[in-house]
Amino acid sequence: MKPDEISSRLIENNSSRVLAGSVEVRNSNDRTILHAVAERVLPKRAQVEDIELGGGIIPNKHWLQLALTKLELSKGDAYFCPMYPHSEFCDPEKEQDSHNVSTELRERNFKTWSTDHISHCKNCGQCFEVHGKSGWHVSWWKWSELEVP
Repeated sequence: MKPDEISSRLIENNSSRVLAGSVEVRNSNDRTILHAVAERVLPKRAQVEDIELGGGIIPNKHWLQLALTKLELSKGDAYFCPMYPHSEFCDPEKEQDSHNVSTELRERNFKTWSTDHISHCKNCGQCFEVHGKSGWHVSWWKWSELEVP
């Protein structure tokens, strides 16, 4: 999707389009696209954050805030790994498939439907301990920064 399309979704007064734009930002690692979106959307941040997005167990504002944080990070040279501890939905295996981290499964417990990983940011080397838990049809992960030796 082009930056103008993503930007227009995020600044529209339509909750489903704002959520769709948030997902586009979340799934993109293209800094050129993200930077272009950031230039157009971040000056209107207050307007964007004022849209009622609803939600169930997790408020849909969560997805918008993650997108806005990623846009902020994309303006500079910062990596996206600082976002991981702020969302329970950053799957370490999907992040590895996207070439953002390398991850090593340490333990999978089928009794508790949990996993433990060690993940390393491929850009800056930051190390994370990641505890995953599954329940019903949803999985979530707790990312904790580890000291890099």
